[in-house]
Amino acid sequence: MKMSCDVTRVGDTACMTLKGAIYENEAALLKNHFNSLPPCHFREVIIDLSGLTYIGSSGIGKFLLLYKSLSACYGTMRLTGTPSHLAELLHSMKLGDLFEIGSH
Repeated sequence: MKMSCDVTRVGDTACMTLKGAIYENEAALLKNHFNSLPPCHFREVIIDLSGLTYIGSSGIGKFLLLYKSLSACYGTMRLTGTPSHLAELLHSMKLGDLFEIGSH
């Protein structure tokens, strides 16, 4: 299943729901979605990963770019609904030290 992305904005919070798989081509699309969220306009970006089945290194790199942009403007990001196999991967990379990784 290809990646789908829905974004809602409520005040200074952006909520993003990702579904499917993020391979290299989808990571480029994900970057476009992230770029549509000007980092200094949001205090927090919440990304729901409950429908995500796979994420490759390119997709993880895009999360890091978003984190870097947000932190430069004192914003935060957090992942919610992270499937256990993806949460384990992200924690093994110490990404939980940078942003919250909530799992189901």
